Amino acid sequence: MKNLLNILAVCISIAIISGSALAKPPIGRNSNVEKSLGQTLYLPIAHMNFSYDPGDGQIIYQRIHNRITIRNKDRYNNIMITSLEIYDPDGQLVVYLSDTPIILEPLAATSYGMPPEIPFDKTGNGSNGRYSAILTWQADDYVVQPNIGTTMALGL
Repeated sequence: MKNLLNILAVCISIAIISGSALAKPPIGRNSNVEKSLGQTLYLPIAHMNFSYDPGDGQIIYQRIHNRITIRNKDRYNNIMITSLEIYDPDGQLVVYLSDTPIILEPLAATSYGMPPEIPFDKTGNGSNGRYSAILTWQADDYVVQPNIGTTMALGL
């Protein structure tokens, strides 16, 4: 009887250890990571920069090239980028970039460049630099919120 109880205890221990090994590990040290089923986000976009050259008194206009980057930080679930809209300083829709939803697999990333259709006017008042983007993403299950940001580089 004692041997039978020992064998039973070993079997139960193995089952418990195996079950915990199959469980998904925590996302990180912080188990309180904020999760979501989706979001609609506002992203400011600079499209033009200008500076003053005191040597010759000229205003120098420079186009800023933008890239919007989306990184799926969830290790187990896909997210879907459903739309990306770009608006001019007057709030008018200039470009709609996502006609087809894009699925980002776990830990995958994608990016969008500012399209060349956006006019580059040299008004000097800086209004051309106040474009806006509205990005919408969603998921089938609660996921770690993706990292979404813009990067800017001066063009030539």
